[in-house]
Amino acid sequence: MGKRFSTLGGIIVVALGLFALIEPDTLMSGSLGSLDVNQQEVRVEMRDGIHLAADLYLPAAEGPFPTLVRKSPYTRERRSEAAELFATNGYAVLVVSQRGRFGSEGVFHQSRNEGWLEHPDGYDTIEWAARQSWSNGEIGTYGISSDAQWQLSTAPTRPPHLRAMFASYAAHHRIGGRMERGVHTSAGPTWHHNNDAMPRPLRTPEDYNSWLSDWERTRLPFIASFLHPEIVEQFVHNAYDDYWKEIDPATRYSDMDVPIYHESGWYDRYVRWSFQNFNRISREGRSQKTRQSQKVIMGPWVHGGDIPPETETVRFGPAAKIDRLDLQLRWFDFWLKGIETGIMDEPAVRVYLMGADRWLEGDTWPLPGTEYIPYYLRAGTEDPTGSLNDGRLLKQPPDSETPDEYLHDPYNPIPTIGGHGGFGRMWTMGPQDHRPAESRILTFTTDVLEEDLEVVGEIKTRFFASSSAPDTDFVLTLTDVYPNGYSALLRQNVIRGRYRLSQEEESLLEPDQVYEFSFSLDAIANLFKAGHRIRISIASSSFPSYLPNPGTAGPMHLVTHAVTARNRIYHDSRYPSSIELPIR
Repeated sequence: MGKRFSTLGGIIVVALGLFALIEPDTLMSGSLGSLDVNQQEVRVEMRDGIHLAADLYLPAAEGPFPTLVRKSPYTRERRSEAAELFATNGYAVLVVSQRGRFGSEGVFHQSRNEGWLEHPDGYDTIEWAARQSWSNGEIGTYGISSDAQWQLSTAPTRPPHLRAMFASYAAHHRIGGRMERGVHTSAGPTWHHNNDAMPRPLRTPEDYNSWLSDWERTRLPFIASFLHPEIVEQFVHNAYDDYWKEIDPATRYSDMDVPIYHESGWYDRYVRWSFQNFNRISREGRSQKTRQSQKVIMGPWVHGGDIPPETETVRFGPAAKIDRLDLQLRWFDFWLKGIETGIMDEPAVRVYLMGADRWLEGDTWPLPGTEYIPYYLRAGTEDPTGSLNDGRLLKQPPDSETPDEYLHDPYNPIPTIGGHGGFGRMWTMGPQDHRPAESRILTFTTDVLEEDLEVVGEIKTRFFASSSAPDTDFVLTLTDVYPNGYSALLRQNVIRGRYRLSQEEESLLEPDQVYEFSFSLDAIANLFKAGHRIRISIASSSFPSYLPNPGTAGPMHLVTHAVTARNRIYHDSRYPSSIELPIR
């Protein structure tokens, strides 16, 4: 191996010039000015001797204190106002940088260092905090996005001193954003780039030998092999295989034994998984106490925020804004301090009804009183104007109709408009006008609604399609069409042809053969007002939200070129394509 290193060494050194690591931010220390809080740096030891860098916030009072823990791959100063607030309310707060990040020792691997594998750092961090003189051993955890994902991965390990979690905008690394039914999203590469974690470790001969072994094993294009090993692994493992299953908290719900408050937003990537986490822990959690102590809130918010993304046409009322920190304090005061805050007397489910500026509540999800009504995709006008077909969306099933056809050019994808905004907020978030994209795709629209229609729950789709390519994607988008024509995005999702039957095994398409596709667009809660219309649109790309399908039959991580696909959507008596709306 040493000989092979010397042969490639010059090439590697030159290639390293493409990448640069940014030094961690300088840490704060000492007093926080007028706040009645003391802050200091500490080192948190893991079972393998690795030390993690952390900031400790302590109330200026006599301890010990109930303790809140946040772990993060981001700079520890991020969202420090929450730590300060908790400390002023009588909590010790420990903000810890994950392994390999911002002064913490070890190698960063976001999806494998906080769960139940070789580095159960979440468990070790919680139990370390419980042993400190400033802690009374009553531990809670909180955080947003990656700061919440570690909580779901840690919960199955059941740290003895863990009492409660508040997980905001959390999901599994695959299903929550980086992969969607076999489709790679821009989330993984962008997240690693934005957080200065894209280059793989290349600091020692051992690092280079590891890289060379991986390059030989994966057979990636040479330059691609320099990417962070986690990104390489995720591109290789398109299917939901053992690589994903061994780090997926969804395989360990029955091991979870902790009350969790799940928070997310309608304009986030993680809507489906927040409801899934709530539902399945409520059914499968280890104890009755845990099963009865799950809560979920879903507001009209984007990823990580509790302020709705308004536009000139789409407005949200005062009910759309909540005080997250106050909600968290009520949650932790009950579970860590034993204070009757009334939070456990509230319904387990709270969802914001967009278009009505009010909250809906219940003890289960879906909410009771929901009926699924099918709306069928129907033929449109002969001379379409707003889209390729100007199709209709009707309750009456079709009889004899000609399929709609379009071309998917992976080199000229349909642009992403609105929604969750991607990592780093690459495009404008929220209920943006989808019409610029609709001019190039298929649309199916209801007649003008004569009365308000309250749609609350999961949007189910069942459609029939064919492709000239052995693999293609289908991207479905649901919009609320205003009287002025504004097509406000509500929900968008995708399915890959080769994973139409299972996310675990591939099944390529036979050219021009008709196949059935059934999947969920995820949930919404929206009041379609009288005078509005409901629209479903169909394309085969939404870029950069989803990386384009090249349309070839080979492994995705080895693809070198793309082909144009001719795709058809069928809607007749033999192939009655439809969506099902959950109507209250």
